[in-house]
Amino acid sequence: MDLVQGIFTVLFIAFSVLVGIRILLEYFKLKRKIFIWVGITWIGICSPWYPNAINFVMIVFYNASLSDFWFFILNVSAFPPIVSTAWIIALPGLINIKKRTRNLFLIINFAIHVVFDIFFYYYLFTDISMIGKKISPFYVEWTLFVIVYFFYLIFLVLSGGFTFVWKSVKSGKPEIVLRGKLLFVAFTLFIVGASIDAAINMSDFPSMVVITRLILISSSFFFYMGFLFPIWVKKRLLKEV
Repeated sequence: MDLVQGIFTVLFIAFSVLVGIRILLEYFKLKRKIFIWVGITWIGICSPWYPNAINFVMIVFYNASLSDFWFFILNVSAFPPIVSTAWIIALPGLINIKKRTRNLFLIINFAIHVVFDIFFYYYLFTDISMIGKKISPFYVEWTLFVIVYFFYLIFLVLSGGFTFVWKSVKSGKPEIVLRGKLLFVAFTLFIVGASIDAAINMSDFPSMVVITRLILISSSFFFYMGFLFPIWVKKRLLKEV
Protein backbone atom coordinates (compact mmCIF):
# COMPACT_ATOMS: atom_id res chain seq x y z
CA MET A 1 0.00 0.00 0.00
CA ASP A 2 2.87 2.37 0.83
CA LEU A 3 4.46 1.57 -2.54
CA VAL A 4 1.24 2.32 -4.42
CA GLN A 5 0.67 5.51 -2.42
CA GLY A 6 4.22 6.66 -3.08
CA ILE A 7 4.06 6.00 -6.81
CA PHE A 8 0.74 7.74 -7.32
CA THR A 9 1.77 10.67 -5.13
CA VAL A 10 4.89 11.19 -7.26
CA LEU A 11 2.75 10.99 -10.41
CA PHE A 12 0.30 13.56 -9.06
CA ILE A 13 3.09 15.97 -8.06
CA ALA A 14 4.96 15.50 -11.34
CA PHE A 15 1.83 16.18 -13.41
CA SER A 16 0.83 19.23 -11.32
CA VAL A 17 4.34 20.70 -11.51
CA LEU A 18 4.41 20.17 -15.28
CA VAL A 19 1.06 21.97 -15.60
CA GLY A 20 2.38 24.82 -13.44
CA ILE A 21 5.57 25.10 -15.50
CA ARG A 22 3.55 25.06 -18.72
CA ILE A 23 1.49 27.99 -17.39
CA LEU A 24 4.66 29.82 -16.34
CA LEU A 25 6.14 29.44 -19.81
CA GLU A 26 3.09 31.15 -21.29
CA TYR A 27 4.42 34.38 -19.79
CA PHE A 28 7.31 34.41 -22.27
CA LYS A 29 4.85 34.17 -25.13
CA LEU A 30 2.23 36.69 -23.99
CA LYS A 31 4.28 38.78 -21.50
CA ARG A 32 1.43 38.74 -18.96
CA LYS A 33 2.58 38.35 -15.35
CA ILE A 34 -0.62 36.59 -14.35
CA PHE A 35 0.80 33.41 -15.89
CA ILE A 36 3.76 33.61 -13.50
CA TRP A 37 1.55 33.93 -10.42
CA VAL A 38 -0.98 31.28 -11.47
CA GLY A 39 1.84 28.92 -12.47
CA ILE A 40 3.47 29.32 -9.05
CA THR A 41 0.10 28.75 -7.40
CA TRP A 42 -0.51 25.49 -9.23
CA ILE A 43 3.01 24.22 -8.60
CA GLY A 44 2.55 24.99 -4.92
CA ILE A 45 -1.02 23.78 -4.53
CA CYS A 46 0.26 20.20 -4.34
CA SER A 47 2.96 21.15 -1.79
CA PRO A 48 1.23 19.29 1.10
CA TRP A 49 2.09 16.10 -0.79
CA TYR A 50 5.77 17.00 -1.37
CA PRO A 51 6.99 15.37 1.89
CA ASN A 52 5.17 12.16 0.97
CA ALA A 53 6.99 12.05 -2.35
CA ILE A 54 10.32 12.80 -0.67
CA ASN A 55 9.67 10.04 1.87
CA PHE A 56 8.88 7.60 -0.92
CA VAL A 57 12.15 8.33 -2.73
CA MET A 58 14.14 8.17 0.51
CA ILE A 59 12.57 4.84 1.51
CA VAL A 60 13.19 3.30 -1.91
CA PHE A 61 16.82 4.39 -2.22
CA TYR A 62 18.03 4.86 1.37
CA ASN A 63 15.58 2.89 3.54
CA ALA A 64 14.99 6.07 5.58
CA SER A 65 12.38 8.80 5.80
CA LEU A 66 12.06 12.43 6.83
CA SER A 67 12.01 13.19 10.54
CA ASP A 68 8.74 14.55 11.94
CA PHE A 69 10.50 17.92 12.30
CA TRP A 70 11.27 18.34 8.60
CA PHE A 71 8.11 16.55 7.45
CA PHE A 72 5.95 19.07 9.32
CA ILE A 73 7.95 22.09 8.10
CA LEU A 74 7.75 21.01 4.45
CA ASN A 75 4.09 20.05 4.74
CA VAL A 76 2.72 22.99 6.70
CA SER A 77 5.06 25.98 6.84
CA ALA A 78 7.45 26.15 3.89
CA PHE A 79 5.18 26.62 0.85
CA PRO A 80 1.70 27.95 1.87
CA PRO A 81 2.83 31.58 2.33
CA ILE A 82 4.34 31.60 -1.18
CA VAL A 83 1.32 29.92 -2.77
CA SER A 84 -1.29 32.13 -1.09
CA THR A 85 0.67 35.32 -1.86
CA ALA A 86 1.08 34.37 -5.54
CA TRP A 87 -2.64 33.62 -5.80
CA ILE A 88 -3.70 36.92 -4.23
CA ILE A 89 -1.37 38.83 -6.56
CA ALA A 90 -3.01 37.03 -9.50
CA LEU A 91 -6.58 37.87 -8.43
CA PRO A 92 -6.90 41.31 -10.13
CA GLY A 93 -6.22 39.64 -13.47
CA LEU A 94 -8.79 36.93 -12.79
CA ILE A 95 -11.76 38.57 -11.10
CA ASN A 96 -11.09 42.30 -11.63
CA ILE A 97 -10.74 43.28 -7.99
CA LYS A 98 -9.11 46.63 -7.28
CA LYS A 99 -5.42 46.66 -6.41
CA ARG A 100 -6.27 48.41 -3.12
CA THR A 101 -8.45 45.43 -2.20
CA ARG A 102 -5.71 43.07 -3.37
CA ASN A 103 -3.19 44.83 -1.12
CA LEU A 104 -5.57 44.55 1.86
CA PHE A 105 -5.86 40.81 1.22
CA LEU A 106 -2.05 40.59 1.10
CA ILE A 107 -1.73 42.29 4.48
CA ILE A 108 -4.37 40.04 6.07
CA ASN A 109 -2.80 36.96 4.51
CA PHE A 110 0.65 37.98 5.78
CA ALA A 111 -0.71 38.51 9.30
CA ILE A 112 -2.41 35.10 9.32
CA HIS A 113 0.81 33.35 8.28
CA VAL A 114 2.86 35.21 10.88
CA VAL A 115 0.47 34.34 13.71
CA PHE A 116 0.24 30.73 12.58
CA ASP A 117 4.02 30.35 12.27
CA ILE A 118 4.57 31.75 15.76
CA PHE A 119 2.43 28.95 17.22
CA PHE A 120 3.69 26.37 14.73
CA TYR A 121 7.39 26.86 15.51
CA TYR A 122 6.72 27.20 19.23
CA TYR A 123 5.03 23.79 19.25
CA LEU A 124 7.61 22.36 16.87
CA PHE A 125 10.38 22.97 19.41
CA THR A 126 8.40 22.39 22.61
CA ASP A 127 5.57 19.89 22.00
CA ILE A 128 5.34 18.57 18.44
CA SER A 129 2.23 16.56 19.31
CA MET A 130 0.30 19.85 19.32
CA ILE A 131 0.88 19.97 15.54
CA GLY A 132 0.06 16.40 14.63
CA LYS A 133 0.77 12.73 15.07
CA LYS A 134 2.59 10.91 12.29
CA ILE A 135 0.88 7.55 11.77
CA SER A 136 3.02 6.39 8.85
CA PRO A 137 5.60 7.90 6.45
CA PHE A 138 2.63 9.08 4.37
CA TYR A 139 -0.12 9.95 6.84
CA VAL A 140 -0.46 12.45 9.70
CA GLU A 141 -3.34 13.12 12.06
CA TRP A 142 -3.25 16.91 12.26
CA THR A 143 -4.48 18.86 15.26
CA LEU A 144 -7.31 21.36 15.04
CA PHE A 145 -5.24 24.51 14.64
CA VAL A 146 -3.39 23.03 11.62
CA ILE A 147 -6.66 21.81 10.08
CA VAL A 148 -8.15 25.31 10.44
CA TYR A 149 -5.05 26.74 8.73
CA PHE A 150 -5.44 24.28 5.84
CA PHE A 151 -9.11 25.21 5.48
CA TYR A 152 -8.13 28.89 5.27
CA LEU A 153 -5.70 28.13 2.43
CA ILE A 154 -8.24 26.00 0.59
CA PHE A 155 -10.94 28.67 1.03
CA LEU A 156 -8.58 31.38 -0.26
CA VAL A 157 -7.69 29.55 -3.46
CA LEU A 158 -11.14 28.15 -4.17
CA SER A 159 -13.11 31.32 -3.41
CA GLY A 160 -11.06 33.19 -6.00
CA GLY A 161 -11.22 30.23 -8.36
CA PHE A 162 -14.98 29.79 -8.19
CA THR A 163 -15.52 33.55 -8.52
CA PHE A 164 -13.50 33.42 -11.74
CA VAL A 165 -15.58 30.44 -12.87
CA TRP A 166 -18.84 32.28 -12.13
CA LYS A 167 -17.73 35.35 -14.11
CA SER A 168 -16.66 33.13 -17.02
CA VAL A 169 -19.95 31.25 -17.18
CA LYS A 170 -21.93 34.50 -16.95
CA SER A 171 -20.03 36.04 -19.87
CA GLY A 172 -22.24 34.31 -22.44
CA LYS A 173 -19.33 33.80 -24.85
CA PRO A 174 -19.09 30.09 -25.78
CA GLU A 175 -15.30 29.87 -25.45
CA ILE A 176 -15.17 31.65 -22.09
CA VAL A 177 -18.17 29.68 -20.80
CA LEU A 178 -16.44 26.41 -21.71
CA ARG A 179 -13.24 27.51 -19.98
CA GLY A 180 -15.27 28.35 -16.89
CA LYS A 181 -16.91 24.92 -16.89
CA LEU A 182 -13.55 23.16 -17.24
CA LEU A 183 -12.14 25.17 -14.34
CA PHE A 184 -15.23 24.39 -12.28
CA VAL A 185 -14.55 20.69 -12.79
CA ALA A 186 -10.87 21.24 -11.90
CA PHE A 187 -11.59 23.00 -8.61
CA THR A 188 -14.37 20.58 -7.68
CA LEU A 189 -12.14 17.55 -8.30
CA PHE A 190 -9.41 19.12 -6.19
CA ILE A 191 -11.83 19.69 -3.30
CA VAL A 192 -13.08 16.10 -3.49
CA GLY A 193 -9.61 14.55 -3.78
CA ALA A 194 -8.01 16.67 -1.07
CA SER A 195 -10.97 16.19 1.30
CA ILE A 196 -10.94 12.42 0.93
CA ASP A 197 -7.19 12.37 1.38
CA ALA A 198 -7.41 14.44 4.58
CA ALA A 199 -10.40 12.60 6.05
CA ILE A 200 -9.42 8.97 5.48
CA ASN A 201 -6.48 7.00 6.83
CA MET A 202 -5.28 5.34 3.65
CA SER A 203 -3.86 2.39 5.56
CA ASP A 204 -7.46 1.46 6.43
CA PHE A 205 -8.72 1.88 2.84
CA PRO A 206 -5.85 0.98 0.45
CA SER A 207 -7.97 1.21 -2.70
CA MET A 208 -8.72 4.88 -1.96
CA VAL A 209 -5.05 5.73 -2.52
CA VAL A 210 -5.33 5.18 -6.25
CA ILE A 211 -8.77 6.80 -6.47
CA THR A 212 -7.80 10.01 -4.65
CA ARG A 213 -4.57 10.44 -6.59
CA LEU A 214 -6.36 9.92 -9.91
CA ILE A 215 -8.95 12.51 -8.86
CA LEU A 216 -6.18 14.98 -8.03
CA ILE A 217 -4.32 14.27 -11.28
CA SER A 218 -7.60 14.84 -13.15
CA SER A 219 -8.04 18.20 -11.40
CA SER A 220 -4.65 19.33 -12.77
CA PHE A 221 -5.58 18.14 -16.25
CA PHE A 222 -8.87 20.06 -16.24
CA PHE A 223 -7.12 23.14 -14.85
CA TYR A 224 -4.63 22.97 -17.72
CA MET A 225 -7.46 22.70 -20.26
CA GLY A 226 -9.54 25.48 -18.70
CA PHE A 227 -6.83 28.02 -17.94
CA LEU A 228 -4.64 27.68 -21.04
CA PHE A 229 -7.41 26.41 -23.32
CA PRO A 230 -5.08 24.82 -25.91
CA ILE A 231 -6.11 24.60 -29.56
CA TRP A 232 -6.91 20.89 -29.39
CA VAL A 233 -9.51 21.60 -26.71
CA LYS A 234 -11.10 24.24 -28.94
CA LYS A 235 -11.19 21.84 -31.88
CA ARG A 236 -12.64 18.96 -29.89
CA LEU A 237 -15.07 20.75 -27.58
CA LEU A 238 -16.03 23.85 -29.53
CA LYS A 239 -15.92 22.15 -32.93
CA GLU A 240 -13.95 25.03 -34.37
CA VAL A 241 -10.32 25.96 -35.12
